[in-house]
Amino acid sequence: MNLKEWNQRVGIIKGFWSDLLHETSLTGLGTSLLQRVEKDESLEPLFRYSNKEVQGTKFMDMLSSIVDNLNSPEVLRRKTYTLNPRSQFA
Repeated sequence: MNLKEWNQRVGIIKGFWSDLLHETSLTGLGTSLLQRVEKDESLEPLFRYSNKEVQGTKFMDMLSSIVDNLNSPEVLRRKTYTLNPRSQFA
């Protein structure tokens, strides 16, 4: 994929994300996504939590950060490394 195609796709993703956030709250969307994760036994251990709203908000903050930085691969690399220092992107 060339840079022009990448930027077009980033624009589509950011537009979709913006529309989605205008329709619902970060907490509501995050909680909904995490409820679906609970149904997958292989993923559930990664998202054990005591407060679904707090965990949902943190999850959505992370996704928002990724979407916000799609045009900045270096920022994404640093954020990925911060989340997982053993990441292959280090």
